[in-house]
Amino acid sequence: MYVYGPDRPDKSPELNLFAQLCGVQQVKTNILDVYNALRACIDMGEKGWLVSIALLNIVLGGNVAVPDVVSVIPPGYGKYLKKISLVNEVVLEELLPDIPFPERQVFHRRTEDREGTFVDITVERYPKAFGVYIEYEYPDFASGGVVVNKELWVIYQASTGSYLFKSFLAPTAVAERVSKILEETGMKHYEKPLTSILDEAQQYLKNYSYSELRELVKKGVIRLPEGVKIELSEEKKRPRPF
Repeated sequence: MYVYGPDRPDKSPELNLFAQLCGVQQVKTNILDVYNALRACIDMGEKGWLVSIALLNIVLGGNVAVPDVVSVIPPGYGKYLKKISLVNEVVLEELLPDIPFPERQVFHRRTEDREGTFVDITVERYPKAFGVYIEYEYPDFASGGVVVNKELWVIYQASTGSYLFKSFLAPTAVAERVSKILEETGMKHYEKPLTSILDEAQQYLKNYSYSELRELVKKGVIRLPEGVKIELSEEKKRPRPF
């Protein structure tokens, strides 16, 4: 995978070639574009699974769909695939709280609540790490039965060395927890652009005071968009006109 720099292109032709099979154009070598390209392929269902595996191999193995360095499933095991899902960094940090993931990008907007008090809306949204859950069954030649293999590949941005991304396999117990999450509730993704998320949070503050909104969120009556925090601003309350 290309890294950023004056002597390296920003886009990988191989990455774009496979992403186009899933309807995604102009994929840049950043973790958000890769996440969205993988998601587009996985959302296509079984017909997109092998493309998503090829994309992941390209990201980790150096612009080759079936690389010599990295392959997330054994060669020829595509026919045994049963499930592929993405795990965003919010869930990933809950599952692996001791891993020092790269910090997320943070965006701020200062606004007022309905009482004129200044409030800061903070969005920690764009992932610099995510997980890819892969489940496949394969024949157990010793017993004549079938074995289910569950893996969670963790991908994170580390723009040093020859590759932009690095990876590791999460512990088996974590992969099992992801399997249960998928069965019970499914996995969330970022659905809305940044401006829409900020606008939605700001609209709540037009209808409620900061303290009212905090209480409603605490009680579960209102759910703020994923990754959004609201805090009182250090600025003073705007004086009311006479």
